[in-house]
Amino acid sequence: MVKNPRMLLFGKTKLCRMMCCMLLVLLSSLMTPAEAQFKVVGYLPTWAGSVSNIQFSKLTHVNYAFLIPTSNGGYQPIENASKLQSLVTAAHANGVKVLVSVGGGGGGDGFHGIVASSANRINFANNMLAFANQYNLDGIDIDWEYPSDGTEANNFLLMMQQLSTTMHNNGKLCTIAVIGNYGTHIVTGVFDTVDYLTIMAYDDNDYEHSTYNLAVQCMNYWRGRGVPAAKAILGVPFYGRPTWETYAQLLAKGADPYSDTYNGVGYNGITTIKNKTNLAFDQGGGIMMWELSGDVSGQYSLVSAINEVVINRGGGSVISAAPIGKTVSLLGVNAQYVTSNGAAGPIWCNATAVQNGNKFLIVDAGNGKVALRNQGKYVSSENGVNAMNCNRDTIGATEKFDWVANTNGSISLKGNNGLYVSSENGVKAMTCNRTAINTWEQFTVGVVQVAPVTQTIWLQGSNALYVSSENGTKAMNCNRSTPQGWEQFLVADAGNGKVTLQSMGKYVSSENGAQAMTCNRATPQGWEQFDWLVNADNTISLRGSNGLYVSSENGTKEMTCNRTSIQGWEKFNYGNITTTTRVATAAFNIPTDNTPGIIYPNPVQKGSKLTVSVKQYNANALVHVTVIDISGKTLAQYKTGNGSINIPVKYRPGTYFVKIENAGNSYVQKLIVQ
Repeated sequence: MVKNPRMLLFGKTKLCRMMCCMLLVLLSSLMTPAEAQFKVVGYLPTWAGSVSNIQFSKLTHVNYAFLIPTSNGGYQPIENASKLQSLVTAAHANGVKVLVSVGGGGGGDGFHGIVASSANRINFANNMLAFANQYNLDGIDIDWEYPSDGTEANNFLLMMQQLSTTMHNNGKLCTIAVIGNYGTHIVTGVFDTVDYLTIMAYDDNDYEHSTYNLAVQCMNYWRGRGVPAAKAILGVPFYGRPTWETYAQLLAKGADPYSDTYNGVGYNGITTIKNKTNLAFDQGGGIMMWELSGDVSGQYSLVSAINEVVINRGGGSVISAAPIGKTVSLLGVNAQYVTSNGAAGPIWCNATAVQNGNKFLIVDAGNGKVALRNQGKYVSSENGVNAMNCNRDTIGATEKFDWVANTNGSISLKGNNGLYVSSENGVKAMTCNRTAINTWEQFTVGVVQVAPVTQTIWLQGSNALYVSSENGTKAMNCNRSTPQGWEQFLVADAGNGKVTLQSMGKYVSSENGAQAMTCNRATPQGWEQFDWLVNADNTISLRGSNGLYVSSENGTKEMTCNRTSIQGWEKFNYGNITTTTRVATAAFNIPTDNTPGIIYPNPVQKGSKLTVSVKQYNANALVHVTVIDISGKTLAQYKTGNGSINIPVKYRPGTYFVKIENAGNSYVQKLIVQ
């Protein structure tokens, strides 16, 4: 075995030198796993998590968070320095790189002073290099989420150029964390200066704060801005909202590791994490986790779930083509849908419409295989001996399939017996016994948007205004600027794949399309039942029992259900009611008095400073401050070790909420920006 392959370069012949160069390249690629093309980046905070629990073999980089900068380009002493030293030792022993993340939430306030001065920018870059050298770090990660647009944004670019040059000239990385699908303050020149960007595709709102669709939107935003795929690192959360409990804490309470919700808390389970990792492979250059201490060990580990996808994608597995975690319909060449029939009998391909029995959840079955689940039961190939069924409680060998993409855009399913699933053209029960793919073995996949049953939502028309029930006192309209009580609808399962919408205790009615829609029915009958349909652009439409579509009428007149096709006015965005309702619920511990001093001044002028103070301040715990808009989207987060903090008010005039957390206590206050 060659102990020092570089010595071979001094061979006497040209052929020897060429062969040795090839050997060196091969050995170098094997010796540096942390430099793999797909990056797996985990954050480890100073205040949580143990170095001994990190699964280094499944990571490429670890970011230690946070180092707090000062306005003159210096920094505060790092918290838990011994932990950082242990991290570097353990990570480097496993070929994993370590960076320190600078800033974070309110910890980035010092950047205002740094970017404003050339001398401070130079001082900061030199101090970061000195810190990296002191702890033998591999680079610096900048987490300043909210610089101002304009002059400060341009100065931030100058700081990043200075820092990047300093770090790169010394063989170290320079990276940056950016907010999900918003970042006008990050000018495009920054993209060329950094090695990669970690995209924080979470905290979008208080409940579904990190959906798969949000991940898609975030990747599209930054890629659309010009970020190269190799530099776009998709971020995923290891915690839920609105409680901020970690994934580990939620599982300890009984949450399903494959689900995304538990008792009103939204998080990312294994299925969604794998979907996002596949998205990161398809659209970016890696995946990032905030943060490692929120994970569990064993079979339900999210880090392990990510690693499984990395292994599968590296091996060219066909599973990447399957819509893992999505609910789909399967349409045969006979123009009819595959239906499970459940305990009633074998599977057929003879349904004329998509209903509950035709909706199959695509599940990762491991080793490049998928399983199909309908109403809690799994599809079985029956090993090709009998007609297929959908009656299995667990995934065994006969419940695993290869998802095969055909060149014409259809898909085929190959059973564990090596044979293909056939629709039998709908003339008899389906089988899995074909040796080749012909027409009956091809299916068209349709992604089914499962209605948010049992959840309270808002509906927003293409005019960007919200649907109102008008409290049942007059016909419905789509002309509200914010979703208040009359603009909130409880979605319920009406059976046969249909839903009802209820507001203020009354049901929405299509009025059979004969007159303007109302929300005044005490019980749901036929006119109060709707099909929930997904459009290609991820909007939804509602179809009444008359077969016609609901229209917002662009907010210029009362809503109707009489359209024969889906155009712009028949499309709606929707979202879960989060902060707008939970501010008034037990989700937050709201003070019963209005004692001044929690936030002031209030109202506050845009462009000024807001002071946030804490009632019953506990000096042994950090203060976390979150600013949330009326739709539930998180706009900013800060942390401090003091009982009060001044934060910049950069929001347009309107109503906001400020959540203050300290030592297990939380308060929410309404904020008016003028």
